[in-house]
Amino acid sequence: MFQTIKFSDVAAVEGYIAKYPGANALYKSFKPEAKRFIQEFFLSKRTLPLTYDPFFKRIFNPDIHADRLSGLISAILGQEVVVTNILSSEDTLVKGNSLMIMDIVVRLADGSITNVEIQKISAAFPAERMSCYSADLLLRQYEQVRARMKDNFTYGSLNKVYTIVIFENTDWETTSEPVYRSFHAEAMSKTYLHHGKINFNTGLSLDFLQEFFLIPLDIFKEVGYGKDDSELTAWLSLLATDTYEEAEVLCGKYPWMEQIFQEISEYVHEPEEVLGMFSEALQVMDDNMFRYMSDKHVALVKQQQAEIKNQQAEIKNQQAEIKNQQAEIENQQAEIENQQAEIENQQ
Repeated sequence: MFQTIKFSDVAAVEGYIAKYPGANALYKSFKPEAKRFIQEFFLSKRTLPLTYDPFFKRIFNPDIHADRLSGLISAILGQEVVVTNILSSEDTLVKGNSLMIMDIVVRLADGSITNVEIQKISAAFPAERMSCYSADLLLRQYEQVRARMKDNFTYGSLNKVYTIVIFENTDWETTSEPVYRSFHAEAMSKTYLHHGKINFNTGLSLDFLQEFFLIPLDIFKEVGYGKDDSELTAWLSLLATDTYEEAEVLCGKYPWMEQIFQEISEYVHEPEEVLGMFSEALQVMDDNMFRYMSDKHVALVKQQQAEIKNQQAEIKNQQAEIKNQQAEIENQQAEIENQQAEIENQQ
C-alpha cells in the first residue's frame, strides 16, 4: 500500500544498499539484530520506529509539521493547544545528560512550555530526573519572561510547564526502580495515562505551575491499542505501531495517518538517510545504556557504603556493649573479692 519499491529478498535489499557507499559502510558495521531491522524496513515488513529520537523528530518536526506535534500534545493534555516554536535544549539545568532519548521542548500559543520525552531504556532515578526537567522548564520560562517584562514582571505572568514522558517499556520485573513496578500495580495495571499535580494532604487548593503526564506505552499496547476512536488512542497507536499491516488498519480508522505512513515509506528511496538516522539512534541508546549502568553502579556503591557504615556503627555498639559487660564483670569480681576478704576477716 505504501512503499513504491519492492524487494524480493534480503539479497536484493543488500544489493540496493551497496549502491550507496555511505549507507553500505554503516550497514556493514551493524550487529545482526540491527541489520535485520533495516532488512525488514526495506522489505515492507515494518515501519520506522517513531520512538527513536531521529525518526520522531523527522515526522514531528515543529518547523514542518507543527500541527502533528500540536495534535499529540493536545490529546495528552486533554485540551486544545498549538505549538508555536521549538526551543533550544542547550544551556539548561540537565545539560542533555538524559536517559530520555527524545528531547523536544516547545512553546505553546498560550506561553506555556512543554517537554516531550520518550524513554526507551529503564532509567535510574526517573522521578528525580522528571523533577529536574520540570524545574529546568520553569526556570527557563522565568528568566525569559523576567528579561522581557523587566520592572513590570510579576509571578502571575508565568504560565504552566508540562513534562510529558512516554515510557516505551516499563519492564518492572528487571528493574529495582519502584516507579516502574508501580505502573503494573493491580490498581493501575489498565491505566496508561497518569496526570500529576502538586497536592496537599489537607485539600488546600493551590494551582502550581508544574504538571506531569506519564504514559507507559507497553501497557497501552495491552489494554488500549485500537480499543476506541479517541484522539489520544490515535496518536499513541501511531507511536506503538511498527508494521505496515497495523498501519493499514490504523489508516482505515484514521485517514489522516496515511500521509504520515506514506512519508515514512518514502524513506526507502533514501537509504543513506535511513541508515544514518538509525546509526544515530543506536549511538544514543549505547550512550544512554552506559549512563544507566553508571548510575546504577553509583547507586549500588552508595548503598553498599551506607550498609558498611551501618555495620560499622553496629560493630561499635556491640564493642561498647562488650566493654560495658566486661566492666560489669570486673565490678562483680571486685565485689566478690571484697566479700571474700570480709569473710576472711570475720573468720
